Amino acid sequence: MKNKIYLSLVLVAFLGLAGWSGYGQRTSSGQRTSSVKQTWEYKTILRSRGFAAEENHQRAAGWSSWAEDGKALPTPVDITAKLTQLGEQGWDLVAVTPRSSLLGGYESGDEGGVSADYAGFTSDETWVFKRLKP
Repeated sequence: MKNKIYLSLVLVAFLGLAGWSGYGQRTSSGQRTSSVKQTWEYKTILRSRGFAAEENHQRAAGWSSWAEDGKALPTPVDITAKLTQLGEQGWDLVAVTPRSSLLGGYESGDEGGVSADYAGFTSDETWVFKRLKP
């Protein structure tokens, strides 16, 4: 009698394990894993700015140039509205890469020249988005 109970328990455990592995595991986002290869499409937004000379120093100017996938966007860009629009289209922001296209250095003149120390000045940002291809 004991052997039949143990055999039944082992059989139930085996069937449960087989059913669980056949069902497929889920990722942390709730999607099932599968052997189907996922493919992605990408979108970029590039924003650029210069600097403005003020009395004896420089300051970062506003973001004056915007482009989406290489095409200029009309300015000013409402970034909150743009991000909402892209999110509704399924785009996910995956990276923001800052870049400085200006050389560092320092310039001054005899008559109280303007500081031109550009080290660390972010002049461009590339925003990368991705979404699953349909």
